[in-house]
Amino acid sequence: MSEPTSPQPSDQALSDYVTLAHSVHVSLVSYTPRGVAAPIRTRVAPYAGRLVGIVTSRSAALERIRLGDDIRCAPCELDGSLLAEPIAVAARTMEQAELPVVKVALAAKYGWWMRTGLALRRLRQLLSLRRTTYVGVELSVE
Repeated sequence: MSEPTSPQPSDQALSDYVTLAHSVHVSLVSYTPRGVAAPIRTRVAPYAGRLVGIVTSRSAALERIRLGDDIRCAPCELDGSLLAEPIAVAARTMEQAELPVVKVALAAKYGWWMRTGLALRRLRQLLSLRRTTYVGVELSVE
């Protein structure tokens, strides 16, 4: 008898994953109830076969991710202009306990640049009265 094999990702899904994993900036595109695209620019890093990133808890896209709406992802420039057509991804919000994993993955990919950004973000939170919290997002290429 042969051993059951786990499903392998298609060549296209693997290619899309590699493209997004190597991109410096990624645009998460969600759609409003009226069908209008609402992109947000973020950074993602590969972790355990998925992509992880951070978005602010006040982001409207976060609610659409929680609802399981159509989420697409594409590599983009710093200004948010897309470099390729958005691809469908399965997205989920991560628990607060998983946030350190996301920070480690981002620091591993972006090095001192991300560590400095995270430290400045933390300092800004400490100095401001308006607290911004961040939520981890996990993306799987479909």
